[in-house]
This record gives sequence, C-alpha cells and structure tokens, in this order.
Amino acid sequence: MGCIYVVVLTQLIPSMDHLSQSSRSAISSDVFQMSGDFISVREALKLIPQFKGNKQEVLAFIGNVGTAFPVINHEQEATLYKLVLTRIRGKPRKAISHRNLESWAELKQFLQNSYTEKRTLDYHASQLFRARQGKDE
Repeated sequence: MGCIYVVVLTQLIPSMDHLSQSSRSAISSDVFQMSGDFISVREALKLIPQFKGNKQEVLAFIGNVGTAFPVINHEQEATLYKLVLTRIRGKPRKAISHRNLESWAELKQFLQNSYTEKRTLDYHASQLFRARQGKDE
C-alpha cells in the first residue's frame, strides 16, 4: 500500500510546481487522509534527498520534506524530523549543530535564510542598468 502512495506523490509534485508550499502540503495531505491511511516514516524518508548545501537543491529538499510531513502519522513527526537531520551533510550539518533547531519549521526557516537567493528586484534592475554592450557584441 505504501508503494502506491509514493507513486501518487511523484506524479503530484511535478504538476504542483506553480502552487505554494502550503497548498502542495494541503493537497498531498488530502490525498492520504481521504483513505484514512498514512505512510510509514521509512517510506516518507525515501522522498527526502540528501542536502549538502547546494543552493540549487535547497528548494527541492524543502519541498520534499514539506511533502513528507503531512503524509505520516502526526505522532511520528518528531521521529521524521530527527531522520531529516540525518539527510543533511557537510557545512549545513555543522551550522545546524550549533543552533537549537527543534522543529521542521525552525529548520526550514534556517535553510531558507541561509541557502536561498535573496536578490531583490532592485538588485536585478541595478545589474541591468550597469550592463554595457561590448565593442564586438
């Protein structure tokens, strides 16, 4: 039964890219709660890739973890959180070990603040205005 759920999730995630994280989580949660079943923590952990600090991968990591939490039994969230921490390697792992992050919400906030791009529209506009065409271009 758990394998069927994993297939459903992999089909939902690509088609939900345009939705916010909370919308994706709500939809994923509804898919599982309609049947009244949850997947095991082991199955949920299979959805979560390792994260080594690559800024291009942080949003996928956050999205996959965000999808895993609603589909497990709420009583097992602390266990899943501890296992999510084991999927983080390298510099992010060291940085997290020096902080007292006790929940997925706190870890997610830390990852977003530390590993996502923070360039504003003003930054991009100033880069555009500073750009000069080369002599041979």
